Amino acid sequence: MSTLRDKLYAERQLNKHAFGNRPSVSRNEVLPTSNEDPTTEMEPIPRQKHFALLNRVVDSQFRKIILIGLVNIIILGVFVAVLFFLIFLNHKDPHASSPTKSSTSSYPTTNTKPTVTTTTSTRNATDCTPTTPATLLFAYSNDIFSGHIQDACDWITEYFTSLKIIYFANIRFDTTTDDPIYFHANKSNFTVSVNTYLPDSSLSFPSQRTESNVLNVIRKFLSHQEYPLCGSILYILMKRLPNTKDVSDLIQQLRELHIFVYTVTDTNSFGGTDQSLMCEITHATNGFCDFQTTDMRNEYYQTAYEISRTYQFVSQSYQVSGQGVINVPSFVRPKQGNQAGTMSLVITFQNHGTDDNLKSVSFSILDDEDKVVKSDHYKSTNGNSFLEHPVLKNDVTYKIVINYEYGEQRKEIIEVRFYSFSQQHHLALFHRVANSQLRKIVLIGLLNVIILSIFACVLLVLVFTEDKPHINDKEGSSTTAAQSKSTDVAQLTSTTVKSFSPSYPDACTPRSKSTFLFAYSNDLPSDLIDKARDWIVNLLPNRRPECYANRRELGQSVKAHMPNSTLKFPSRANGSDVLNLIRSFLTNEECPLCGAVVYIIMKRWPNYEDPSELIQQLRQHHVFVYTNTDTTPSGGLDPNFMCKITHATNGFCGLQSSAKMDDDIFHTVRLISRPFQIVSESYQVSGKGSKRTPKFQIPLQEYADDFISMVIVFQNHILDDNYKYINYTFLNDNQEVVFAHYLKPEQSNTDIEQRRLAVGVTYQVILDYDYGTAQEDLMEIRLSSSNTVDYWLPLPAL
Repeated sequence: MSTLRDKLYAERQLNKHAFGNRPSVSRNEVLPTSNEDPTTEMEPIPRQKHFALLNRVVDSQFRKIILIGLVNIIILGVFVAVLFFLIFLNHKDPHASSPTKSSTSSYPTTNTKPTVTTTTSTRNATDCTPTTPATLLFAYSNDIFSGHIQDACDWITEYFTSLKIIYFANIRFDTTTDDPIYFHANKSNFTVSVNTYLPDSSLSFPSQRTESNVLNVIRKFLSHQEYPLCGSILYILMKRLPNTKDVSDLIQQLRELHIFVYTVTDTNSFGGTDQSLMCEITHATNGFCDFQTTDMRNEYYQTAYEISRTYQFVSQSYQVSGQGVINVPSFVRPKQGNQAGTMSLVITFQNHGTDDNLKSVSFSILDDEDKVVKSDHYKSTNGNSFLEHPVLKNDVTYKIVINYEYGEQRKEIIEVRFYSFSQQHHLALFHRVANSQLRKIVLIGLLNVIILSIFACVLLVLVFTEDKPHINDKEGSSTTAAQSKSTDVAQLTSTTVKSFSPSYPDACTPRSKSTFLFAYSNDLPSDLIDKARDWIVNLLPNRRPECYANRRELGQSVKAHMPNSTLKFPSRANGSDVLNLIRSFLTNEECPLCGAVVYIIMKRWPNYEDPSELIQQLRQHHVFVYTNTDTTPSGGLDPNFMCKITHATNGFCGLQSSAKMDDDIFHTVRLISRPFQIVSESYQVSGKGSKRTPKFQIPLQEYADDFISMVIVFQNHILDDNYKYINYTFLNDNQEVVFAHYLKPEQSNTDIEQRRLAVGVTYQVILDYDYGTAQEDLMEIRLSSSNTVDYWLPLPAL
């Protein structure tokens, strides 16, 4: 039976101002949303009769020359007039007031209260277009871990490359101090500001029952008229909830300026009572609200990466209940020069934190031949959304099909958002103007304009850099004070060093001291474990792990605890207790967990259980899990279970026959002896295709001839007939083939190699693959080095 809160929520979703008046539907209703074409729509320009002159004069070369000469004379005349006007103004009485000069010298880029107010045309909604310059506001609750905020800031500065964003702003909210918004004209000042105003527990609200003041942040942003608001992005990270309020007026202002609002909320929240209030705002502005319970750091990474593609070309919302199918209108993605580049797709399936009303949801992207390009289904680790990065092709019509099932008849909202990088059409003019003699003349004229513009700029520099009369001392003092203030802020931030504690995940870096855990099944032969022990002692460096005591003691301990047949489980029906082993390791208080390597050799398979909580803990501490598993088990039911854990932690699972286990173990130990990952990519694949890794460089090696370790996982389960081949190719920055290898099916599901790469060279790996059927398989590639890197690679989405 629906609760009173559920009924109120459903009524508000149906009647709120932002939705407008809609006919009600019983199962599947399309909500009217903006789905604008990425190009700016303009009225067609009527043919001008003035161009009749051109039609007459281009009949001969002589007339063409005359036309070009006339155009040049007109342009020169205009520039001479402008220069005369500027020079005249520049030599006015030096004691006259100059508000323009004063405004320029005192205009700050990091202050929310500038001394000059500039009228911004984007306050008028009619002047707001998709190409209008915009602002990105990064707003974050004071209740979130500081390390997560720093990570999110780094991802924003790395991934937001659109020229549309000309200002970066930040604000910390849910504080007793009511922080202002800080605006910046560049990313470096933005980063300094975020690190200066990180969450501070001394500024937190005194009670966890106090509601969030996030709505004040939005009002504050809308009140700024000196920075562009049209088409801006509000990216808000929340831990504390607001209470229920009427936000219709706020929504109206946001919609008038086409501002996108995106929220990421930890469902382990406190404060107010309304989990859906911010979703009303995100829904009404073609944004989305994301809820997550498990790995919030990864959620911040995924959402920042999604919205960094600032061009939204699909936005659909559906009000649904019960069970059904949604066919999203077909679309052709905006053209991209790099067809291998990913797009951003967000599908939210509840406009609040997930609850028991959600039974299942899945989606598929199909091309114009009805071939599945990308698909996924709901898992508990998804939160309330799919965050995907599909690769689409130019000039192909795609459609999205969504299957859903909800338990009750209460209304839910499914939203679909697709994003691309902004298209650049600057060169299109040159393709058009060279098709006729007339257009060639226009092109020559444009080139003349460019040359004359450069000439004019040089003259302007010469005019305005000559000796000027001295301005009064008061002006000079003001300018110096502003510069000193800016410098103090920069110095304060650059000298503030974050303290690290190995007890907390936020203090975990690749340079932190770590642990190597060697775990092995009691069902394995003693001589196999003895070999593995020797390889670990001889191959693993001892400069990073501080907890396996030291090499000699590790070797003695393993030798003293060899497999013992008298201690075996009595039945094959007993599943492996490997998960208890990992839980015991995570609760230990003697050895550091950050960046630990857990290496497990298995003979008995586990029985199935939900590993999501265990995965969450491993990912929080950046623990890597690697397994070698005998495909002939001594018990248990699920041979592929551990592969879910290795995949989620950027490790890998090797599955091999008994006869070749020692070979697999040797190569795995050799690979994990280089613990610093520089590439970690996972791909859902089927049929034939090709994948390209991100470009990368190897870190500076201690020894010039040292190797890089590489593993390619063909299938995340025991190898079957669906796998045909993988052919990988290494390219350097000149797109030359460095080496290539054809990987045919054998008994193992992995290929492990050592490759020597040059420092300072940019590489990329191409993976051409063939899988026999449309069955999806997981293909993985990991590259690692023995030399330290200063970053964690993103973990795969779950």
